[in-house]
Amino acid sequence: MEYKGPYYYTLQLSGNEDKRVLSPKVYNGKVSNFKSTVTKKQTPKIYIVKHKNKIVYVGYASQSIGKRLGQGLRNSGVNKNLGYKWKELLEV
Repeated sequence: MEYKGPYYYTLQLSGNEDKRVLSPKVYNGKVSNFKSTVTKKQTPKIYIVKHKNKIVYVGYASQSIGKRLGQGLRNSGVNKNLGYKWKELLEV
């Protein structure tokens, strides 16, 4: 496997607390979708989420990074603590 990256994105979050979503992503100062390398299925990825230069989460995904982040941003079930703890932030 050929490694490409790292890729740095600024992610804006919006929506109510039960269903947070990613707003437009910024890559190299421009609004952009995730690069194809991080959207490939069955391709291992390690991702780091930072807020104000502090690491708030380190994760692993083998699915598309957009799908993985989306799952972690949405609450499911009765327990409202499900999902990422950093999802309350407006920008990461």
